[in-house]
Amino acid sequence: MVDIVSVSATNIDNHTYLLLNITDVNGPDAYQTSIPIIVVSNTTFSLTLNSTQIYTHTVKIIQAPWNLNKKDGVSRVGGLELWLGSEATYTIIVSKLQPGSYTITLYVPEVPAVSASFTVSAGA
Repeated sequence: MVDIVSVSATNIDNHTYLLLNITDVNGPDAYQTSIPIIVVSNTTFSLTLNSTQIYTHTVKIIQAPWNLNKKDGVSRVGGLELWLGSEATYTIIVSKLQPGSYTITLYVPEVPAVSASFTVSAGA
């Protein structure tokens, strides 16, 4: 099962940089957990990224120091991928989000989706 440790967003130029820190808390260790769909939404807006879009828009992955031997990553088929017990921060660039409160939802096959809230400030 994937857990969202933290999520934040920063507007730079005409894009929003989402920093998504996630961990796999109890998935199988034989293969990676994949997150093929991400939805960013609020009451007036919804953005859905499929695995190919996640792959295209992920610009940086920082793995936690305790799991550098595991290769968390991103692929066109699986989207975000991480191993049991690992933690990583993925930087994903999307079109500029307007200031306000948002929810990010991660859809993982075979388990319930997980969500977290974040805010984009007017000054970002």
